[in-house]
Amino acid sequence: MGWLIGGVVAVAATAALLGGVWSAERGERRGAGRGRTGFALRGYPLVIVVMVLGVLLIVPATGGGNGDSGGIDWVPAIVLAFALVLVCGALYTLGENLAGYDPDAARIAERLSGDEASRRLLTRWLQRARWRRWLGGFLGVVVGVLLMDNGGLGPVVLLGFAGIMVGSLSAELHHWRRVAGPGARAADLTRRHFGDYTVAGEQWLIGLLAAVALGVLAMEALGAEVAGGGTGGAWPWAVAALGVAAVVLAMQWRIVTRRRPALPAELRRADDLARRLAVSRGVAQPGMTLLLTLVGEALAQIGLGAIGDICQLLAVGLWIGTRRLGLDKLLRAPVAAPASTQPAAPGPASA
Repeated sequence: MGWLIGGVVAVAATAALLGGVWSAERGERRGAGRGRTGFALRGYPLVIVVMVLGVLLIVPATGGGNGDSGGIDWVPAIVLAFALVLVCGALYTLGENLAGYDPDAARIAERLSGDEASRRLLTRWLQRARWRRWLGGFLGVVVGVLLMDNGGLGPVVLLGFAGIMVGSLSAELHHWRRVAGPGARAADLTRRHFGDYTVAGEQWLIGLLAAVALGVLAMEALGAEVAGGGTGGAWPWAVAALGVAAVVLAMQWRIVTRRRPALPAELRRADDLARRLAVSRGVAQPGMTLLLTLVGEALAQIGLGAIGDICQLLAVGLWIGTRRLGLDKLLRAPVAAPASTQPAAPGPASA
């Protein structure tokens, strides 16, 4: 009986939790400004308090109302209530992510641009990039769990990072939609330089990791051994790392040189910003995470296990710092001013 009562209380608490999330999201869409952060600070503790008090009051009442629990152990009931709420909350979050629901994308776009049309463009890109990145990582983790043996987390981490990389790349495999209807369409002939859209430090790290992978291949070809490590098992990891580096550079080049139609100045700036974000946060950073993992495995195969472990830790740290494109920190920043109120950029004085 105790588990039944705990389950009923957990369902009620979960309903309150989902209702609070729904009301918070509804308020966010109406411009309330609090969003999930305000609900998280007030709603979740309230749900927990209601759940615990419900169990403490309802379970003893089943013993006849005299405070006797009637042999029911209410401690497991509380634990079960907590567990059910956590499971239901996790399933709710999973469903939201699978559906691609990302209200934070619009809020981030508000802090990146003050122009309404530019915000819409950035919001669409953010929603697409963040959702496909999450979906790729989720599917990679699922496949890694299925392939996991002897309790090792290696396949889970590797395939999770690989899934994030594949999802990030798939988000950029698109073109501008052609506008239906008669009439000529003008193209933007502005020249774009690769270095204007990339981050120098990221490109150097990608090149360094590719050079290390190439060095591992050379050592394998020469039959060399380092610190007593065997040879012959590192070349698949090194080849995979070189392939990832090549794919990253090719996709970056494609993003930079991708054609676009003639656009107003505000949309051109928004498109350039989206390209920079895609080149760096969308492609380079997940590529570096996967490269560090592959290079670490290759180094471990030739006997440099300590350096390989450092690469693996760096990969995990980079993933933590760049989750969801690493842009959630902008939610604490002020909203960008409308374009009409922003000061004009300095330029050459007119004659």
